[in-house]
Formats: sequence, structure tokens, C-alpha cells
Amino acid sequence: MEIRQSLQALRPLLFSDAARPLRFACIGGMAGAIQVSMLELLTKQGWSAVVANIIAFLLSAQVNFLLNSLFTWHDRRVKSEASKLKIIFVRWLSFHGSIAGTALLNELVFIIASTVIPTLLASMLGIGAAALINFFVFNRLVFRQPVSQTNVQDSGKNNTKRRTTITTIRTDNAFAERMFIAMDVKEEPVQHLAQAGHLTYSIIAPVFNEVETLPHFYERMVHVMEEIGEPFELILINDGSTDGSYAVMRKLHEGDARVRIIDFSRNFGHQIAISAGLDYAQGEAVIIIDSDLQDPPEVVSQLIACWKAGAEVVYAQRTQRAG
Repeated sequence: MEIRQSLQALRPLLFSDAARPLRFACIGGMAGAIQVSMLELLTKQGWSAVVANIIAFLLSAQVNFLLNSLFTWHDRRVKSEASKLKIIFVRWLSFHGSIAGTALLNELVFIIASTVIPTLLASMLGIGAAALINFFVFNRLVFRQPVSQTNVQDSGKNNTKRRTTITTIRTDNAFAERMFIAMDVKEEPVQHLAQAGHLTYSIIAPVFNEVETLPHFYERMVHVMEEIGEPFELILINDGSTDGSYAVMRKLHEGDARVRIIDFSRNFGHQIAISAGLDYAQGEAVIIIDSDLQDPPEVVSQLIACWKAGAEVVYAQRTQRAG
């Protein structure tokens, strides 16, 4: 059980954008081992070395392409059924073109380097240079992604200047009464905005692999905001989740028009997700909170109360750490 939990905890890290070179290197090593094994097998069966090497290379290239599609650039899968086969075919051709081109580069580097350094070291240098070029080409060209990195479920961008931001930091407590509210008080309170009916809250919540927590977060967050009784929107940013979180977000949006979705093409990180949420927020006040329930939604009512009392920026700070 502990091993399974450890693997589940490591999964987001292993499939993150930062671990992409590691996945690429592991798959390349696996494909190389397959090529060498197939070459040895075919030569033992009486095949000529040249033909055996070509067959082994082609086989390892197919494995390389398939595994890189599934694991290294898994977040760049084609979503449109209409263009899927065409794009996959273009990727397949460009992948093999890159492989062939860097094979020549490998040989050139080996020939030049072997004149000044030992043969084994020259071979390693050639392979390293080819792998580096291949990774760059695969990332930028073969498995390229459209420039637009967000797919906004609800159109319309607010260009008006926001009055303030309300934000929380992470906490291990689930009880609002254990939170300490810190605020920087303005000279004039902003209660007149609420009275005039113009005050709208935008709750920004980045989501990364929160398929189990997300429904509970939604229920608690909406309950708090409905008790406050003022207009609000809940902006959920899917930061490259791989566990079905996006499907949950779509379901929440379909059942509640106040839920808006920003869907990233891959994992860009927490700060980028917040920035995207701020770009599309339409509220006078913005509340930034994590969706994993380590930040208790119930504390938001206290933050809003402080804001109405005149605080320009309100944030929550831990006063007690569990354990």
C-alpha cells in the first residue's frame, strides 16, 4: 500500500514538463536496446549485417515513436478526430526524417572526434549530439503544439481595471477559526460597491490531478459564496491534469454556468495557471485558492469581510501546523 501511494505521489512529477528529457532518454535507451537485440538475433539467423541493421533500426524507430507519443509528449495528443490521422502521419514522417538526419550527424561527429579522442568516447559524443538535436526537433517541430495554450470554455475577457485582489496561502488546517487574517487597511471602505450591486467576486482555482477532491471543493466553495449572497464566478484552470479532472470540470460547468474553465494544453505550473485566471477574471475582487482543500473555502467569508472593511489586500496565514 505504501509503495502504491509513493508511486501515485511520484506520478505527477514523472509526467511533468520538467521530467520530459528524462522520459525521452529512458525511451531512447529502450529503443537502442531493442535495436541491438534485434540486430544480434537477425545476424544469428543468417541475415546480412547491413539488412539486419536496417530492419532493427526501423523496428526500434517505431517503438521510439510510439512510446514518445504516449509518454514523452503525451500532453500534445491530437484532440480533433477529423485531423488526427493526418497529423499523426505528418508526425510519423517528420520523426523518421529527424532520426535519419541525426544518424548522419552522429556518424559525422564520430568520424571527426575519433581522430583526436578514443573511439568509445567519440561514439558516445556522437550519440549524445544526435540525441540532443532529436529532442529539440521533436519538442519544437515533430510534436509541436499550437501557440494558443489555453482553451477558454467561456469567452469574453474583462478589460476593466480591477479594484483589488484577495488571496490565500496554503494551510494544513480545515477550520477557518484557526486562521489569522492579515490586512492592509485603506482609508475608505468599499461597502458602497456591494450596496450598489456592482460587486462581483472571481474565484481562481488552479487544478492539477484533483479528480477526487474537485467535487468537494466545488460544493464547499459554492456554499460559502451563496451564503454571502453576491454575484460570483468560479474559474477552474486545468493545468495539464492526466487523471480525468477536466471531465469533472466540464460536468461542473454544464451544471452551473458560474463555473468557467481554462484548459491548458499541458502542465505550465501553478503561477502560470493563476496568471491565466487573472487574465479572464471579470470580478471586482479576485480570490485565489487551491482546489485541493488544503486551503479551507470557509475562510473566504472572513477575507471578504476584511476587504469590505477597507483592506486592499487580504491574505490568510497559518497559525498552527498539523503534527
